[in-house]
Amino acid sequence: MSCPHATTHTPIHSLNAAHHADPWAFYRTACARPGLHFDTASAQWMAADAATVRALLAHPGLGVRPPDEPVPRALLGRPFGAVYARWLRMRDDAGHAAEKAALNAALARWTDAQIRRHAEAASRLAASGGPRHWQWASLPCSIAGLLGLALPDLAAQRRLLRQLASWAAAFKPGATPAELDAADAAVAELGQLDAQLDAQLDAQQLALLWQGYEAGAGLLGNAWLAGTAPDGQPPPVHHTRRFAQAELRLAGATLARGACVLLLLVAEPALGFGHGRHQCPGRELAMQIASIALRHAPARPPQLAAACLPLPNVRIPELSL
Repeated sequence: MSCPHATTHTPIHSLNAAHHADPWAFYRTACARPGLHFDTASAQWMAADAATVRALLAHPGLGVRPPDEPVPRALLGRPFGAVYARWLRMRDDAGHAAEKAALNAALARWTDAQIRRHAEAASRLAASGGPRHWQWASLPCSIAGLLGLALPDLAAQRRLLRQLASWAAAFKPGATPAELDAADAAVAELGQLDAQLDAQLDAQQLALLWQGYEAGAGLLGNAWLAGTAPDGQPPPVHHTRRFAQAELRLAGATLARGACVLLLLVAEPALGFGHGRHQCPGRELAMQIASIALRHAPARPPQLAAACLPLPNVRIPELSL
């Protein structure tokens, strides 16, 4: 698969590799370097070999958020910020383990038959909207169905995608007041889910929808372009970040409190869904839905290339309408 978003003269580095035309040589070189080093291109620490990445993802002194900013400042005091603050993916507090165990138990109650029924219905409907809609809608709309949110037509699926897109806009640096207001409105609309999960997991239901959005679009888009099963592709999320919660001595380097560490997940396919306490609880669910969605995908031309969205850590090809 070619992803010609970047021109050939654009220097490749850790923050543009995910959408670069051909990042794989860069990644092979990076992942062959063991340990922790300071990456001048991104101005942050970086670990790229699989053993170091696994160790740092599980390190108790590294957290998912900066120690002085558990919630992005732009979201403070907003409904979306309150939901974000409860997402397990964004927390390292004492209650994290118990809540994640409850979420895992809730996910385990979905049977294969339920997953198959909702995934087939959602992806078949999404495919009628063309490759791009199918790519973005299949994962989150399948999850929405499992959560009890009825999306009977393309208009309803598109409404959900607009709501999730408003969250993506709220995350970007310099989000406008109108974009932040739209994210809050989406929380109010989606917070009324008639869900099968326990009531105390409402925020985690919304997190499941969000996790199926960009990562799902990357998972399906890349597999569809390559004509392979989703587990035959590199993970769509190419790196994640961790922050030193206090001054740390790691792999021979001293990290100041709040220092950012960029961890390459392409070092090993299994790392695409994380490792340690923040390993994605929905990995098997996502792969099951993606495999079903690919069986209902729009017809794929024999020769096809697509540009990638200019995102720093997720490889999402921009499929045609």
